[in-house]
Amino acid sequence: MREVRHTILRLLGDHYRIPEGTHRSWQGCNLDLTGVTIDGVMDFHGVVFSKGSVSFEGATFSGPAVYFLGAWFSGGEVAFSHATFDGGTVVFIDARFSGGEVAFNRARFNGGTVSFDDATGPIPSGLLDSVSATTAAGTVTLPSSWQIPNP
Repeated sequence: MREVRHTILRLLGDHYRIPEGTHRSWQGCNLDLTGVTIDGVMDFHGVVFSKGSVSFEGATFSGPAVYFLGAWFSGGEVAFSHATFDGGTVVFIDARFSGGEVAFNRARFNGGTVSFDDATGPIPSGLLDSVSATTAAGTVTLPSSWQIPNP
């Protein structure tokens, strides 16, 4: 089953990179990955979330790597609420947050590395609260404009 899950995740990334309106594009489609375990490489680099709803709610990201490198969150809804980042690397480097709703409410960062370096746009909802509530080992890096203010 693990190999099937990894193949499905690879195909999802492939279809979300195809420009909207062209054959085989899934941009704008609803995608429900609620509670899924992502324990392989998931390559969503350069994907565009411009419409629809994508849920990673309650998902577990346990490595080795998930790439949202250069992803564009420009509309629709993308939820990482209640997701657990347990290990490996999750990369949002150069991601653009320019519209829609991206939520990290009550996400847990228990280990590994999550990087938002050079991301632009408004801070996804719940992200700062989730990062500040993290007590386990792990690293979350944010652009300087998103830093948690000192009390």
